Amino acid sequence: MDTKIWLCAAVALAFALVACKHENQALVQTTDDPRGIWFVNDPTSTATIDHSVWDNFLLKYHHQNPYGDGVNMIDCDNVDLDDFQAIQDYVRGLAKLPIGEYNRDEQYAYWMNMYNAAIVSMVVDRVVVKGIPTGSVLQIRGPGFNVVGPWLKRVAVVYGKPVSFNDIEHYILRVAFIDMEMLVHYGINCASMGCPPIAARAHTAENWRDNLIEGAHQYINSPHGLRIESGQLYTSKVYDSWFKEDFGGTDAAVIAHFMEYAEPALAEQLAGMTEIAGDHYDWRLNRMDSDTAVSQRQ
Repeated sequence: MDTKIWLCAAVALAFALVACKHENQALVQTTDDPRGIWFVNDPTSTATIDHSVWDNFLLKYHHQNPYGDGVNMIDCDNVDLDDFQAIQDYVRGLAKLPIGEYNRDEQYAYWMNMYNAAIVSMVVDRVVVKGIPTGSVLQIRGPGFNVVGPWLKRVAVVYGKPVSFNDIEHYILRVAFIDMEMLVHYGINCASMGCPPIAARAHTAENWRDNLIEGAHQYINSPHGLRIESGQLYTSKVYDSWFKEDFGGTDAAVIAHFMEYAEPALAEQLAGMTEIAGDHYDWRLNRMDSDTAVSQRQ
């Protein structure tokens, strides 16, 4: 009996692996990169990816800094179920593309949009479709023991490989696009108040730089990015505990980055500062209050 159970489990696992492998039938046609599939690209490609579904969703439900605190809000509570289904289909459609056949600008926009659309879809599914009271994205648990938050949840299967939020952020965007690394933190949003603001428009090969620069400017000049109290500098964990290496690895390098985007009043306060006194992060959902959202709809 034990042998039969073991054989049945083995067969089931084999079928599951085959199903996972073939969830995305696209095969890499370009030359393999020794560093891995996520480094494969075609610099000569002029093919473009349609992000209009995500763009239209943002035009309908995104609110640019409505409370004046530097946070862009998503009106999750008023998302129409057809729009919810549309962004789910959009993410599935992205996963089926032979992304290795596109140029790096298209790829960069692709991965950032996939991350953002998937996490918004996940939040809407929980708080609207399922009606589960949720105050923070950390309440949405993914697989794994002692893992706080949804970061290991599967977002999609690309080239037969399951990719999670962690994979997209840390093993694709921050590795395969290391030359764009510093700004990537302004291109993805973890559905939290403390996160750099989610862009008002979908990223594209043409606009991602402008989107990320705008995000850097908005975040750095908000109390969620940094604040100065009693002459001491306190920053988001993005700049200190978590990703300081991405911003040069030292307090001085981080402060120099701030100076690139700081408004004159903030730049004057930062002048002469050499160290970060502490950091912070607000994990509350960037979920706009429904009544306020209706009155301020764009």
